[in-house]
Amino acid sequence: MPSKYKPKFNVTPLTVALPVQLKNIENLVEGTNLCPDRIKVFLHQIYASWVFNNLNDKKRENYFHKNGWVTLSVIRLKILLTQNYSDYENFLEGNNIIEIKRTLSGTKSYVAGYRCTPYRINPILLKPINGRRFKQDKIHTYKALKAIKIDQKNFNKELKKIKVKKIIPFCEIHKKMNVMLSNFYFDLDKLDIFIFKVSNHEIELNRKNIRGIIDSEFMATNVNKQSYFKPTVCAFGERFHTVFTRLPREYRPFLRIKGVAENLCSADIANCQPFLISLIINHPAIAKLIIPEFAPVLKKIAQLKLLTAIQFEEECSNGTIYEFWLKNRHDLKNREEAKNEFIKKILFSSENYNKKENEFAQLRFKTLFPDVASAISIMKNTNEIELPIIKKLFLNKKGKFPGKSYYHKTISCMCQRLESRIITGLIVPALIKQNLGPFLTVHDSIVIPESKAEQVKSTIINCFNKLGVKPPKVKTEVFESVL
Repeated sequence: MPSKYKPKFNVTPLTVALPVQLKNIENLVEGTNLCPDRIKVFLHQIYASWVFNNLNDKKRENYFHKNGWVTLSVIRLKILLTQNYSDYENFLEGNNIIEIKRTLSGTKSYVAGYRCTPYRINPILLKPINGRRFKQDKIHTYKALKAIKIDQKNFNKELKKIKVKKIIPFCEIHKKMNVMLSNFYFDLDKLDIFIFKVSNHEIELNRKNIRGIIDSEFMATNVNKQSYFKPTVCAFGERFHTVFTRLPREYRPFLRIKGVAENLCSADIANCQPFLISLIINHPAIAKLIIPEFAPVLKKIAQLKLLTAIQFEEECSNGTIYEFWLKNRHDLKNREEAKNEFIKKILFSSENYNKKENEFAQLRFKTLFPDVASAISIMKNTNEIELPIIKKLFLNKKGKFPGKSYYHKTISCMCQRLESRIITGLIVPALIKQNLGPFLTVHDSIVIPESKAEQVKSTIINCFNKLGVKPPKVKTEVFESVL
């Protein structure tokens, strides 16, 4: 006789990542009341948090991250592991599977956030096998899968809270961009070979640390299963975030489009962020049409007497601003150093903090481009009285606007929104109209088959011509195999 009970959630088995040296969990929990699948979920959360942090430039260099630590909140653990989550913690810690950061008195440490505790997987269990620190496993238990669904639902609710609005609804173009994602997949066999060779140093990458490149493989597997997190549009910069924006660039040569037998390539704006800033400074009236919420800032920029800004625009639109900066900063070794300094110390750093660290670079920039420096300063120092919108946009983890310490975020918000609206309002519709899909957007980059590169490049340039500004240099890069 069929059961009358109808499950609240439709669930399917999920693949999780576990420490490669971990023994059979089902055998470990024998004789306890613990659910092996919930333990797998817990360990996978530690893995996923670490991988996502590793793809964040700031968090990747953090001492806390380098030692394998991540933070998980009590609220999430109660959902994923039940109210008796401490039984799971004690079991895993007692069996040397995880480590919990503790104070000298032996109590759990807490860090920023609502009762967030630092955890890490025991490094002994992460001793690589064939270069991998993690292996894949499945979870099948309905209650564990239901807990994941509830956790995801709560996460989306948290993002949509009015007080701390982090995401915004899709527009029609975002919906079309979302549909195209399902056409992309990875050649996992070749990616497997690549990761093996990277882990054995047969392939050398220009990275300080290759661990995140290897450990992100699981995310590529989920792309093929279409079992990844849903795309979102962030409220800050209105950027369209997908699983592909999180994956390492080194994975792109193994990206494929269903039914397309040729290599893929990217078409993107050279020196994109400096170019957008030059557009704002030299064409505030045009910028106002695209980002009208920043009209008070643009009005102040329009009142400046521009002299060197024209040369700045020339260097940015030609894609040579980093080379120009390198030439005028004799103690920098290469273009990459020049780019990092220009982005971090000139364009997006706060003028109220790290003054000594950034002082020499900023002084040199003011000498070369005094009016541009003045415009950048306006964007970094406009307060909440002049620009009330920043009190809603620039919130800390507690949902509060911290004041002066967040003023400099205006310039990055203006750039990101300008970029996003040009991409979704002009470039993507033009590409769709010309039947150049399916394609993939990674911020200012468009991923397409190599044969369509010139058409896409021409379309991007035409879009900027229609805006009435000097178009940027559009560079193309073919994703050639390194095997």
